[in-house]
Amino acid sequence: MRGIVFGIFLFVIGCRGKVEEKKEVQAEEEFKIGMELYEKKKYKKASKRFENIIFHQPTHKLAEEAQFRLAECMFYTKEYSKAETEYEFFVRTYPRSRFTDDAAFKEAVCCFMQTPPYYLDQSLTYKAWRKFESFIKKYKDSPLIDSAKYYIQQCMNKLVKKELETAKLYWKMEKIESAILYLEDIQKNFPHSSYKEEVENLLEKLKRRK
Repeated sequence: MRGIVFGIFLFVIGCRGKVEEKKEVQAEEEFKIGMELYEKKKYKKASKRFENIIFHQPTHKLAEEAQFRLAECMFYTKEYSKAETEYEFFVRTYPRSRFTDDAAFKEAVCCFMQTPPYYLDQSLTYKAWRKFESFIKKYKDSPLIDSAKYYIQQCMNKLVKKELETAKLYWKMEKIESAILYLEDIQKNFPHSSYKEEVENLLEKLKRRK
């Protein structure tokens, strides 16, 4: 009787081993096909392959890169909201991955790409700015630091553009004091914007008219 039970036990273990082995092969095959599609820039089809690994074998050794490539697929198809979520998940799940700084940077880029025109509410622009600043503090040795600084400058320019256009509107309405206040706020809050010279010249011109 014990021999029969032991035989059944070995059979079950053997079956499990074969199942795991089959899953291993399936995951590797899915990843291989996914990367082939990815290299051909067929991102929609590639993402399905990466999702199969992530959802069905989340503990597999290839799940890490599959998650990163999934986010990349969404980034390259300009699905920035979804990509931002996937990059954020990757950074939280794999903080020591070789892809982590790239993922953190692109998470911030995705946020920036969703920012509206300067004349609308700029909450997302401030959010993107904070993400890039956080990236610079956390990944000090990343080769993407200069790119992050570039995007911070773009965020600053968009915010300044909004304030500058408001100041110009007050100027046209002959509300000189209000225009000056806006320009002085720009100088105080955004001293290094690309509009620095324009702001200085306009402010000087308005002060002469007081």
